[in-house]
Amino acid sequence: MFINSLCPLLNELERIAQWIGNTYPELNERRIVIIIQTQGQRHCLGLYTPRKWCNDDKILDEIQVSSEWLHRPVMEIVGIIIHEMCHMLAEVRGINDATKNGHHNKHFKKIAEEVGLTVDKPIDFRGYTYTSIGNQLKERMLREVQFNEKVFNLFQIIQRNNSTE
Repeated sequence: MFINSLCPLLNELERIAQWIGNTYPELNERRIVIIIQTQGQRHCLGLYTPRKWCNDDKILDEIQVSSEWLHRPVMEIVGIIIHEMCHMLAEVRGINDATKNGHHNKHFKKIAEEVGLTVDKPIDFRGYTYTSIGNQLKERMLREVQFNEKVFNLFQIIQRNNSTE
């Protein structure tokens, strides 16, 4: 038997999160757990949940990446982590950036653009939820992070209507 592990991918995502965290000193005291799991009924690429885990006496936040989206290009997967870290930044700053139904407001947009994401104009009830890595952030990340793209090769097969994607 041969086991393909998600650990290398998780390590790389943690490294990227640490790089973003180092850029924003107010995140220094935050502790996070990055997980990969199915999106279920939420239909979202990722999810940030504050105060979801505990390690001894430390409370940790969670960033979830949906396994259904791991087949995407590397920069899109990295963009999910950065998008969710924008929510963490809003939480630390005491800013309400999204509603429970997923509507991302102008406060989220402002933080996302500050971090270096490009924010699309709202096209549905989710508001400013659609983001991508802006050119300046991408160039800086390529220079400073030096991704191990080989670990972004394991993803969940999606089955719909008796077909496989």
